[in-house]
Amino acid sequence: MNAAVIVAAGRGERFGRDEKQFALLNGRPVLWYSVAAFSRSPLIDHIAIVTREELIPRCLSEVVDAAAGTPVTVVGGRQERQGSVFAGLDSCPPGTELVWIHDGARPLITEDAIAASAERLGRLDGLIFAAAVVDTLKEVEGGVITATRPRAGFFRAETPQLFPFHTILAAHERAGEDGFEATDDAGLIEQYGGRVGVFETGGLNIKVTTSGDIFIAEQELRRRQDMVGLPNGD
Repeated sequence: MNAAVIVAAGRGERFGRDEKQFALLNGRPVLWYSVAAFSRSPLIDHIAIVTREELIPRCLSEVVDAAAGTPVTVVGGRQERQGSVFAGLDSCPPGTELVWIHDGARPLITEDAIAASAERLGRLDGLIFAAAVVDTLKEVEGGVITATRPRAGFFRAETPQLFPFHTILAAHERAGEDGFEATDDAGLIEQYGGRVGVFETGGLNIKVTTSGDIFIAEQELRRRQDMVGLPNGD
């Protein structure tokens, strides 16, 4: 039994219009694509969508159909992302062995990548999707550059992030007891001495943060659809 926790509880202030997880992307809500990708994966037995309480009806009416038969629960999130993830983990079925934790604003995840990440996990305590940094890194204080850092070995953390279920659940529970907060789930595993690997994405796993990202995601989806002869939105 494996599960996916898809987090879509943020307010997306930088997006500038509507809720970004429901912004239309080739005729479907952004969140719809993540749910569809995980539902198509034979590795996934359950999907938990975490959103704000007031958005639960919208998820049920506009997004859940993407699951196409995969069992789905929609649960209310918390004020902070870490609490929202924990709510999603808490809703996973008994016997869950692996869990992919994903940001619902990343619509370009594929079932092939989900399968490849499971193969890559091995004996690690976690695995994150990530893209190597290709830009020059500048350290800045007060608007002035203080140092130039070598970019070799640096990655931009993305989602999904894959973990043995009980490993990440225990890390969340311990972090709650300790009052420790991390910016991503892998940070919790790192805090408590776990080993987290990297699954390189090559930069085609963008996060919809601004309205301009919708255009980029649309172009990539259309490219994929053209390659396999699918109509837009399918």
